[in-house]
Amino acid sequence: MTSSIRNFIIAGVVAVAASAGAFAAFTRTAPVSAAVFEVRAIDVQGHPVAGAEVWLETQQVGMTDSFGIWRRNLKLPESSEARFHFRKRFAGSKTNGILREYAAVKSFHVGKAGQKRAENHRGSVKLEPVRI
Repeated sequence: MTSSIRNFIIAGVVAVAASAGAFAAFTRTAPVSAAVFEVRAIDVQGHPVAGAEVWLETQQVGMTDSFGIWRRNLKLPESSEARFHFRKRFAGSKTNGILREYAAVKSFHVGKAGQKRAENHRGSVKLEPVRI
């Protein structure tokens, strides 16, 4: 193998390694912490609210089940606040067609990464009527 071919191959390997290192540096994210969330959505009378949408930021992360419970394992940035929005819409009667909406917010603090077990966050949230 001639020295020019060998130098060309070495330069190519160095370029690939450098670009891979730069890509890894720019795509590195903040440390994350595993957390288990379980929230029971209830109405003002204390009855479970089935089918309520659950949102984290701008992303819908699920719906409550027939018992009003939403449960999910999530990985979130360490030392952050997880703020969940719960929303349930009901259509009015056929004559007036008024839309009713009930909503609530529940927040949890997410701890540090590297824990042996996922954090458990549990609670209830009362959905209240919202003016539309």
